[in-house]
Amino acid sequence: MWLGEGWDSVATLVDGRWVERRPRRAEVRELLLRETRVMPWLSQQLPVWVPVPVVWREEPLVVRHELVSGGQADVLTAGHGRVIGEFLRVLHAVDVGEAAARGVVATDRAEVLAEFADVVVPLVGGAALLDEIRAFPVDAVVHADLGPEHVLVDEGQVSGVIDWSDLCVDDRARDLAWALFGATPAFALGVAEA
Repeated sequence: MWLGEGWDSVATLVDGRWVERRPRRAEVRELLLRETRVMPWLSQQLPVWVPVPVVWREEPLVVRHELVSGGQADVLTAGHGRVIGEFLRVLHAVDVGEAAARGVVATDRAEVLAEFADVVVPLVGGAALLDEIRAFPVDAVVHADLGPEHVLVDEGQVSGVIDWSDLCVDDRARDLAWALFGATPAFALGVAEA
């Protein structure tokens, strides 16, 4: 059963239990392979269930992991926020060196800011803000794509966090942007409390 097509990969449900993911673009292959190296190590440290993919087939590449129960919540509550806040506190404290040894790389801030200067600033302004961002830390392991579609809820409880393709070393604020400023006020309060 086809589950969907994200920016990086296509997901299919197999036997009602397994999620198979295939890269949509050549550069995503390494991201999926990196997940197979990083997630077994990282999953043991996190207080929320996360997928632990394995290489199922080399060519063309297919990675497979157990289905994470649940789906996107209609409403994220303060209780959900506290769970995700604790999850982020633990994630952001994992050993950066150990993550790097498994292939997690630091964000190239100069490259990102150059792209923003070329693409975003002409549309919305804010060139001075880019100078401030240059000084932000790159010192924590971050999910880097945390949003409501990646926080799964089952029977009212946070059941997992999915989509780890963008995992990197960067500023913790990258994970907190949606959690504190884009989510419901109750959820954001729960995150802040944790």
